[in-house]
Amino acid sequence: MARVRLPEDATVLYVVRTLDNPRVYVEGLFNKMHDYKRLHGSAFVRIGITGGGRIPHYRLEPTNSTTGFLAEFGNGIGDLARHFEAYHGQTHKQLDWGMSRLKGENWSRVYMSYEQIRELLLKTPKPTKRPATAR
Repeated sequence: MARVRLPEDATVLYVVRTLDNPRVYVEGLFNKMHDYKRLHGSAFVRIGITGGGRIPHYRLEPTNSTTGFLAEFGNGIGDLARHFEAYHGQTHKQLDWGMSRLKGENWSRVYMSYEQIRELLLKTPKPTKRPATAR
């Protein structure tokens, strides 16, 4: 049986409408991006595409281009941990993955910026509380 994959150009915007609780997902992702941006000066996100998109893991990067990183890494001065951080889609805990799991083919080709995720968070409605039922 073939594994279901998301399209190579899938973004958070692509999956947010299919999530059971989109606000919790986007809010958790934005909080991680905020911390990452504070450390690195910028933050971009790509989602994992090897799963079916139920609650995709995501990878943060300081730029929307890997060209500079690849040049540094090829010269022996690049630090994979400095450039890529991957997080669990449901718990938002950092994943301790090696380079093989962080490779580009496991992640969408399309990035979303910190500002785009912030705007998406502002547009994503908070979950409504269910009215208490009488017993």
